[in-house]
Amino acid sequence: MKTILINIWLLLSCATLGYSQQVSLEKYAPCLFGDTMESSALLSMNDMGMEFGYMLYEADVVTETPDPVLEVENIRDYAAVYWDGRFAGELDDSHKSLPLKAVEGAHKLQIYVENKGRITYGPEILDNSKGLFGRAMLDGIDIEAWRITPINLWDGASGALKFRDVSDCSQLPGYWMGNFDKAALDGANYVDMTGWGMGEVWINGQYAGSYWEKSGLRTVEIPQHVLKDGKMNQIVIFELKNPHISINFAKEQLFR
Repeated sequence: MKTILINIWLLLSCATLGYSQQVSLEKYAPCLFGDTMESSALLSMNDMGMEFGYMLYEADVVTETPDPVLEVENIRDYAAVYWDGRFAGELDDSHKSLPLKAVEGAHKLQIYVENKGRITYGPEILDNSKGLFGRAMLDGIDIEAWRITPINLWDGASGALKFRDVSDCSQLPGYWMGNFDKAALDGANYVDMTGWGMGEVWINGQYAGSYWEKSGLRTVEIPQHVLKDGKMNQIVIFELKNPHISINFAKEQLFR
């Protein structure tokens, strides 16, 4: 009886919030990357000739103490930190250090950075670098061997992604894909990104928008003009740190 009441409550809650179809995300594709540049120092996106988008900074590091602290001098604008292939935390320009759980020895550090937009007016226009730059240290020791690679983000809208079963996905950032029936949308106009971290959404190859868990808006609008009759509509989501195996659609915009 208790289980039945809980299920009824969930159904009523979804109806109240204007939820529609839930879609399983059954396919995964890793990021596609541009050309890697090796450098003894961090290079900004400006240095790499990038105006916007995402960049990956990688380094093989050795820590002589357990649980070292990572410090980065400049983060523009958001960084998801991976340590030995697992999400370890986040950095931004107001939060420039991150304790890492690790034993002494060799480790792989990966920092995925997003440029959230450029300043186009005011005195700060002269300080318009994006990405990581300045010093990066592990327990106060400079990291001096970097591999810096642009992420070809917009391949999420092309046929270049190599999707495989989601059970074979890595824990690193990538793309998640599922198919849905237009009729089952039942008037839904938005993708509900509640619980996701940061990323981008495409519907049938058309870019729909970006999302971030810290923004006020929890939904991305569906471009209705690209929907097809039947079940072969496709959603692709690029996620930096917190993917799910399903996604909900909503009839109304949702806010934090």
